[in-house]
Amino acid sequence: MLANGMGEEISPLPVFKNMAFHQCPSYQRKIRNNAWSWGKAIFDAAIMDWERVNLWKGENATNIVELHLGSKNWTCFEDLYMENDNGVWYPAPQYHVKWREALLEAAKTGSLSATADYKYSPPDGETLEDRCREGRLRINIFQRKTGNLRSFVNMEEVLALIRRYTNRSSIPTISVDKDTPVIEQARAFQAFDVLVTSHGSHLANLIFSQPTTTAIVEILPVSRDRVFYNNAMRANFSSYIISTGHLPAIGNETAEFCSEGEKIMMDNCGKDEKTGIWDCPENWKGRLTGCNILVNMTILETHLKETMTTICGRKPIAPN
Repeated sequence: MLANGMGEEISPLPVFKNMAFHQCPSYQRKIRNNAWSWGKAIFDAAIMDWERVNLWKGENATNIVELHLGSKNWTCFEDLYMENDNGVWYPAPQYHVKWREALLEAAKTGSLSATADYKYSPPDGETLEDRCREGRLRINIFQRKTGNLRSFVNMEEVLALIRRYTNRSSIPTISVDKDTPVIEQARAFQAFDVLVTSHGSHLANLIFSQPTTTAIVEILPVSRDRVFYNNAMRANFSSYIISTGHLPAIGNETAEFCSEGEKIMMDNCGKDEKTGIWDCPENWKGRLTGCNILVNMTILETHLKETMTTICGRKPIAPN
């Protein structure tokens, strides 16, 4: 028997010999002859933590079954232990930190140190307070790579607006995808105070950001899901605004459906006057939010001001 912190006896934890592992897509998926970096990091981090607490021992482990979404095959278990946490990655700030450390440890290569790598040290020792006071907030834009949907079609207008709210000489545009190594994704998501971004799985990288000094403006035509917002709020991010009301647009790589997106949005969706969120029936959510985006400058400026007020603790003054 084991004892807990109160001196009470508890039963020892079992050592499992089989594991059913599910995530979308497969952690073994090959991309340009390399394993999917994020998926492999999650798998390796889970195994390492299981081994640390003696739930899983390599010499005794006999089988790993990977469950695939949409598979028609049956998988049978004599006993199955699982936790229903769909849409919730870390229910408290301490889990955010632990997962971040575990992912970086699993993904690091060569001399990279997980502990040093995730703690961003700004140049010249400047702090968020310094940047707020001097009007030098690090405002970055996430733009999806060519061939992906949800890109901003009026990027020059977005850049021009953001330049009015920071004295920095350049506005970095960042982009990561399934081919980008986890360490590089981690670095990209440590290097901003405010991120203006479309909706997408790249926002899982918020786990690498410093929550209390980071703010997000997520741009969408209509509300899709709140999974990234909910997890960021659980991790105590400074601010997270789901900015809706922007128009679906067609681009070179956008599905033909999106050419009618604006009309469909106006005919089937609407703004909640209490929350200001644009919403519509489920059958339109995914289709409208799968298009490229024509960013509404009035909406973005309102949400950018609100974000900066929250993160800096005072009403911002446009420096330019």
